[in-house]
Amino acid sequence: MNGAARIRRPAAILAALLLACIAAAPRPARADFAEGFAAFQAEDYALAWTLLEPEADAGDRRAQFLLGEMLLKGLGRDADQFGAAGWFLQATREPDPDRYALYALATQYFNGDGVPRDIETALALFERAASLGVTDAMRSLAAIYARGEGDVVAQDLNLALRWLFAGAQAGDAAAAERFRRLAQAAGGTPPFQGRWVAIAYLATPDHPSWSLAPQFLPRLVGQQLALARGSFAMPGGGCNRPAYVHGTTTSADLALGLAGALPYGALAAADDTALTSLMVICDGTLAATVVRTAADQLLVSALGGLLVFDPVPSPTVRSAQELLAAAGYQPGPIDGLFGPRTGAALQQFQADTGLLATGAFDAATMFALAEAAATAAPGGAGDGAGDGSE
Repeated sequence: MNGAARIRRPAAILAALLLACIAAAPRPARADFAEGFAAFQAEDYALAWTLLEPEADAGDRRAQFLLGEMLLKGLGRDADQFGAAGWFLQATREPDPDRYALYALATQYFNGDGVPRDIETALALFERAASLGVTDAMRSLAAIYARGEGDVVAQDLNLALRWLFAGAQAGDAAAAERFRRLAQAAGGTPPFQGRWVAIAYLATPDHPSWSLAPQFLPRLVGQQLALARGSFAMPGGGCNRPAYVHGTTTSADLALGLAGALPYGALAAADDTALTSLMVICDGTLAATVVRTAADQLLVSALGGLLVFDPVPSPTVRSAQELLAAAGYQPGPIDGLFGPRTGAALQQFQADTGLLATGAFDAATMFALAEAAATAAPGGAGDGAGDGSE
C-alpha cells in the first residue's frame, strides 16, 4: 500500500452485520441456511461451510456474504482475500444486492486487499451501500472526501459533512460526533449571506394548509431570514454557530412536487439549471432546507410547501407598494421594505377583491394588483376617458 490511507472495518461490526442481515431478510430463512448460520454462530466453521456453500451456489446473497466473511478471516478454511472478494461480488449483484457485502467489497477495493486498489470502484460501492443505509459506508465516504485521494478524489469538506450528517440522521453516534467536530472547523460559512424577507407560500392547490393560510401567513409574511458566518435566524427560530452544508438541485426537481403552485419566475418545470441548496443544522438538528433561485429568492421548506423569500429590500414588495398606491390603497413609503401599512393595505386589497386575505405576495394577488392599478390609471378602463362620457 506504500503508506496509502486505509479504511478499517470496526472489529465489532461482523456480529451486528450478520444479525441485521438475517433480521432484514425479505424472505424466511431456508432450513439449510438457518442451520448454517447457527453453526457459524457456534463457531463450528467446518459445518457452516458444508451447509452454506450449496446455498451460496444457489444464489442466496446472505450465504454468499457469510462465506466471504469466513474466507476473509480464515474461518474454517485458509484466509483468502481474493476468494472472499469473489463471494462478496456475487452477493452484490442486482437485483437484491446484500448491502453489507457492498461495504465489505468496497473496503477491499479501497485498501487493495486481495484485489487491485481501485478508488473509483470503491467509491461507487460505498455509495451503493450508503444508499441502502449502511452508516459505516457513510463514514467511510466522509473520511475519503475529508482528506481527498490524490488525483482521483479531490478534497471536499462539504461533501464529507453531507455524508456524516446522513449517518447522524440514521442514528450513528460516531457519525454525529465526527460531524460536530468537522462542522466546527469547516462548516460555519454559508455559500451566500445576507437578509431575505418572506413574501409568499407555495403548496399544491389541494394541500390542507390552505384552509389555515389566513391565520398563519399574515404572521409569516414580512418576517426575515438571515444567513451569516456564525449565526442563522428565520421565522420561529435560529441559532448561533450553525453548520451549513450545501449541495445542488434544479427548478425541475422542485417543481415536481408543486404542480399547479409555481410562483412568478421562481421555478420552471423544464429548467435544469443547477441551483444551490443549503442545509442549516443547529445543534445537530436540521433547522432549515434552503434553495437559492437564479433571481436570488430563497425557497425554504415549511408547512408541507415552500416559503418564498425576497432579498431585502424586496423588489416584489416595492412593486406591490407601487401597484397598491396606484389602485388607491395606502401602503406607506415605496421602499421595498415590508411594514404594517404595506401588510394592512395588501390584506384589504385581497379582501376587497375576493382573494384569501393572507397578506402574501402570491401570483394571483400580484396579477389582480396589476389589473386594479391599470384600471385606476388615467386612460384605464375605469377612467371614463375615450368612451364618449362627459
